[in-house]
Amino acid sequence: MRKIKTSEKGYKRDSPDKRERALNIPSNHITMDGVDHPILGIDNLGNHKLMMPGDSDYIFPGNNVTEYPIRQTGGSVEEQRTWLRNYLSSPKYKERLSKELLDQPQSYINNEIESRIKNLDRAKIKYVSSIGSKPGYIAGMYVPRDFKPFEEDLNSYKGPNISDRNFWPGNIYLEKGTSQIPGYETTPLHEMGHAVDNGGSRIAISTRNLVDRNTQSDILGDTTIDTVTGNKYGYLDNPTEFINRLQPIRYLLDKEGIYKAGSQDFDDNYFDKMMQNENIQRNSHFKDVMETLNGKTDKEKKKQFIMMMNSIASNSGELSDRSMQSGGQIFDDQVDDDIDESEKLKYGGQRHLRGLNTSKNIKSSLNYLMRRNYIL
Repeated sequence: MRKIKTSEKGYKRDSPDKRERALNIPSNHITMDGVDHPILGIDNLGNHKLMMPGDSDYIFPGNNVTEYPIRQTGGSVEEQRTWLRNYLSSPKYKERLSKELLDQPQSYINNEIESRIKNLDRAKIKYVSSIGSKPGYIAGMYVPRDFKPFEEDLNSYKGPNISDRNFWPGNIYLEKGTSQIPGYETTPLHEMGHAVDNGGSRIAISTRNLVDRNTQSDILGDTTIDTVTGNKYGYLDNPTEFINRLQPIRYLLDKEGIYKAGSQDFDDNYFDKMMQNENIQRNSHFKDVMETLNGKTDKEKKKQFIMMMNSIASNSGELSDRSMQSGGQIFDDQVDDDIDESEKLKYGGQRHLRGLNTSKNIKSSLNYLMRRNYIL
């Protein structure tokens, strides 16, 4: 990792250093007066805070703070919800859903779309300071509406709102500030995708097999066996996780003026423009999809990506409650190894912000974040 410049004025609008990718501030007292955009601050002990323009001063436990400027490109949460609702109502969504459910009549397809829109509209979004027992591990989480945790899970979990047990099903939890971090702006849309299909419980067998044939198992979680298809997968290649990373890409393509998922087929021309777009390239969901495709060459991955974009509407299918009993959604493989076993969630979650708040992991975490452009 390249050496970070030390600055007294940081990212103030009159600072000569305001265009630097990162700055080291030789103090634990940070003021946001005169700063025009959010900043992620991490002190030498590994403590991190998302600092907002116009907020009061921030005091860190450490002796110095490394600052990373944050420039949003993902749009507001409600903008993402509106986009997804419009896409669900579009002709191309119906066409792609029909490809996944070939044996179903149009009346079934229409009812399925209506149900998905209802799922989206009634999903409540809750902002919490931490989803795990500490902030910085999990950016977002959707709890399926029909999910009923075991008593021992409730007793061992140390996350948000645990005392209000009737508050869990159907909610989307977002860790405060996460959607303002470059690359993670589309976290809300990813979780909304889980809400649309109720946590991936309705994925068609054909869709599961399609994802399985075109992805490679990742190392982020333990192997899960789908007892309906016999397929084995980790975290990112799990059908619900992979498919719900396509929606944020479609959204960004629309927002960047490249492609409209609701009315156009995806082709080579759109793919090439996508690969040249800086905002899409740094998006965590885009990176996850491209890394998980199992093509051995860039040409093969391009072909797979285009096929997926034109074949998959979103998670869809005929399994309903059956899949919940056979490898559909409730996982315990989505928390990093350095988190205590008692803290593991058995719900769908967003990509972990790994090791950011532990001093022993801060160096490797920064290398990870820089490598994935989590920070500018």
